[in-house]
Amino acid sequence: RRLDYSNEEVDDSNDNNDSNDSNESNPLNTKPLIEWIDDRQAKGPIGEIYQRWKDANPDRDSFPDILKCFSGDPRVLKGLMDFCYPLQFSDGALTRQTKELLATFVSALNRCKY
Repeated sequence: RRLDYSNEEVDDSNDNNDSNDSNESNPLNTKPLIEWIDDRQAKGPIGEIYQRWKDANPDRDSFPDILKCFSGDPRVLKGLMDFCYPLQFSDGALTRQTKELLATFVSALNRCKY
């Protein structure tokens, strides 16, 4: 059982969703509300995007779940990453450290693991 966005309880005990059951990226083994392509199933253009990210982030175990939400369309995922990463992970008006601090604070306020 889980809560959907309307806070209604949903019984998903009979759902078989093999693409989103990775315990590495989903330690609580909860089913995401948005379908995505997990690391193990990533092939073709999505697989290439995942692999490039993993090559650039060798200390991370898997592609971030928050980005997997866009894996249904490789053009959207690539465009999002091309646009957001320079904004988030480089110094500008705010340092990267300040951006990370703000993101952590907002995530805590929203009770979000990201």
